[in-house]
Amino acid sequence: MIQATHTLGNHQHAQSWLISLVRALNRDSPCRLLTKSNGYAEVLAVLLRIEYGVYM
Repeated sequence: MIQATHTLGNHQHAQSWLISLVRALNRDSPCRLLTKSNGYAEVLAVLLRIEYGVYM
């Protein structure tokens, strides 16, 4: 949540993003992925790509 808030600008945007379906995560929600073993790394990678403007 800290990285999402930092990257997205505020707590409300972070909460909304965490429950939304994200194209970069194969249209899965970050919250759902965080329950899986490698999910944290995937979510963090997307947040860092957003922060640094790296789009694939």
